[in-house]
Amino acid sequence: MTHLMENFSSTMKIGLAISDLRKRKGFQQKPFALLCGINQGYLSQVESGKREPSQSALEKIAAVLSVPLPLIYLHAAGPEDIKGPEYLALVKEIDELFLHHTVLSATREKKGRIPTYITKLLGMPRDTILEIASTAASYYHPFEQPKTDKRGNPVLQNGKPKLRKLHSVGEPLRFVQDKIKENILSVIDFPDALYGGIKGKNNILNAKRHLGKKFAFITDIKDFYPSIKPKMVYDVFVKLGHPPNAARILTFLTTVGGELPQGSPTSSYLANLAFIETDVLLLDFCRRHRLTYTRYVDDLTFSSSQDFKKHSYEIVSIISRSGFHINHRKTAYKVGPIEITGIIRRNNSLSVPEYVMEKMNEHGRGDRSREGLARYATRVNEKNSAAQKTLAATKKRKQ
Repeated sequence: MTHLMENFSSTMKIGLAISDLRKRKGFQQKPFALLCGINQGYLSQVESGKREPSQSALEKIAAVLSVPLPLIYLHAAGPEDIKGPEYLALVKEIDELFLHHTVLSATREKKGRIPTYITKLLGMPRDTILEIASTAASYYHPFEQPKTDKRGNPVLQNGKPKLRKLHSVGEPLRFVQDKIKENILSVIDFPDALYGGIKGKNNILNAKRHLGKKFAFITDIKDFYPSIKPKMVYDVFVKLGHPPNAARILTFLTTVGGELPQGSPTSSYLANLAFIETDVLLLDFCRRHRLTYTRYVDDLTFSSSQDFKKHSYEIVSIISRSGFHINHRKTAYKVGPIEITGIIRRNNSLSVPEYVMEKMNEHGRGDRSREGLARYATRVNEKNSAAQKTLAATKKRKQ
């Protein structure tokens, strides 16, 4: 086979052949380049005929396409590119290889059926999605980070720093998760009560919802991400309308080690969706008892202008019956000023905590960090000013 390839003339349209085969296989250019381990710009130049691919690149491309390398040459060549009877010999040899590849692909497809719409959403063919899903764990790079309190001091457990497990996600799984986020998760309308992991919302707006409420109950879901298991994620996808075979493959692509990985681009959305039935129960309870409820990731806040301490036990019971557990260390019922998701909420005003200002002014802090804290304080002040104007206008209308 090698000696036949050497007879190809330089006029062959290798780039066009690669582009055509890639599209026939259902690959978009970016994920295809990632899978091949080559730069997208390089691939673009090859496909447009501006650059000749190296032998190494061709071998990688053939491997990802799951076709024998000679098939790419044949797809690019015509009789004018190969001298004499060698063209017919090459056609016969490649026909045999392609037949073997077709049978192999059909066998794989029977083992793992994926709906066509999933391949379109992810921009990859079935075999590639199955391959990434079956080896998903290898693309995660776990690391640990010390948990800190509000002032940045390490949280201790049995005299040792308590650690938070995080994951960075490598390519091509990261690309796949970005596509799941973009095409499946980010288009969902979440309840107004949710403020974490949702575009256009943040911890400041979360705290703002509780202005004018003297009484507040705050709590935190213990080990929120690790407590969300693959079965819960599978149920999320099924409830979103995906058939079981699609829900299974999407679950494989978004979970690792029997849990939801913190740090993945899809995890905050899936965590919100896994908890949403509990949100609905809590919202219904709060509606009946005239309470305001918001959730910022795993931080839950309830408030009212009337004392509702007796209801706090029922709130905890609803959370527990849903299979989640509260962090008692971060649970409190308070009257008057309270810190909500890192914001001091007095009855009718918002402000940054003193420890934020202390951090901003502490000796040795870098300019970039100091500027970031200053911008954060400015955003809080702006939201507080807007809230004051709204409260004043409301009060004037009632007079």
